[in-house]
Amino acid sequence: METTVLQAKNHFSKLLRQAERGERVVIRRGRGGKAFLLSAVETPASRTLNPNPRWSGKIKFKDTDIWASEWRDEP
Repeated sequence: METTVLQAKNHFSKLLRQAERGERVVIRRGRGGKAFLLSAVETPASRTLNPNPRWSGKIKFKDTDIWASEWRDEP
């Protein structure tokens, strides 16, 4: 299906359902403008509280340092 931005704005939920079903949805700026393809993507992975191994060894501060700086006695 091909539609304009104005029509897409008014029928966005319908277009999302079509994209979820695997239909090709093209949104165009006016009649001859740039076109954008609306497509469904895989469900993102759920968030976890486990540390990311890519950051291992790259963080230079400790929680105790943060607490110490936040709770200094005021003069």
